[in-house]
Amino acid sequence: MAKGRDFDALQKRRMRAANLLRRGLSQSRVAHQLGVSRQSVSRWAGRLEAHGQAGLRKA
Repeated sequence: MAKGRDFDALQKRRMRAANLLRRGLSQSRVAHQLGVSRQSVSRWAGRLEAHGQAGLRKA
């Protein structure tokens, strides 16, 4: 198998972030829990707000 990104895992992480954000967790807390940067969570939150979950599938 070729090395590269696991796009299914990335999408699952974005969807998990969306669920945590909807539950009221801060972007910083979500980033910490998922092991990603706050900037990534901020970008995902913007796409979620603008386009719903469909926006996270293309993030």
